[in-house]
Amino acid sequence: MPDLLNLPWTARELGAEFVLLVRGHRFHRSSNSAGNILDVTGYPEINDLILAGDAAVLDYSSLRFDFSLTGRPMVFLVPDLGRYSGSARGFFSFHRQRTGPAGVHAGSGGRRAA
Repeated sequence: MPDLLNLPWTARELGAEFVLLVRGHRFHRSSNSAGNILDVTGYPEINDLILAGDAAVLDYSSLRFDFSLTGRPMVFLVPDLGRYSGSARGFFSFHRQRTGPAGVHAGSGGRRAA
């Protein structure tokens, strides 16, 4: 699974009282869970995970529409937004449809895009 979020760094920064539920794309191989990072890629019921989450870090997934119904915070990690917007997959305006801040990089020294 690609580590655009720098999971070990994020877990350390958040502290042991937080658990990161990580769900990769179905085409990505699951990774090992470690400490307060749990790989839930193979978990069969996405709605359970939505209900369990206090916040979500998302990409272009339609999961944003389901998670938005919780009213909980969402942050979008979209480092390839320019390329995505120019492709056939970018069939709607990501910026008009997102409901939270969009970041281009996460981790120490990360930048944020509005």
